[in-house]
Amino acid sequence: MKVIFLDIDGVLCTQEEIYYKKKDKKYTAVMQCIDGRWLLNFNTEAVRCLNHITDKTNAKLVISSCWRNRGIEILRKHFSQQGVTGELFDVTGKHQESRGEEIETWLKNHRDCEKFIILDDESDMEPPISEFLVKTNWYSEEEPMGLNFGLAEKAISLLNASLYN
Repeated sequence: MKVIFLDIDGVLCTQEEIYYKKKDKKYTAVMQCIDGRWLLNFNTEAVRCLNHITDKTNAKLVISSCWRNRGIEILRKHFSQQGVTGELFDVTGKHQESRGEEIETWLKNHRDCEKFIILDDESDMEPPISEFLVKTNWYSEEEPMGLNFGLAEKAISLLNASLYN
């Protein structure tokens, strides 16, 4: 099984999704309510890129974001409504000091994971986990924010690389 450990803020939600967007001189909401929980809408380009990765790799999604606290069923509904086509498989635990440690624990408990990547805008991970990080930007004036096509291609290469290289 191939897995994408997915952070949400800074990957699917960028700083521009946090604020109201101006359209036709009116501000449109960037949130929606699902089962009494308010959730930010995802950046449509980032969703296209994530779908491209899962289409090309058949990788499953494991939420490593603090969004995991909202519950997997609420997240599945939200992901579906936002157009995410990949399978939302699981969430990481939340009892370690860092996200990297939470991912390591998840991997120890899921030995059927052959390959993985981490899509995250933070880099609070130590080697060897950090070697699988595809780092996005929460906010940058110089570089694209969130998941973009170049990063999606890097993710696909990592996930589809031969095990014997």
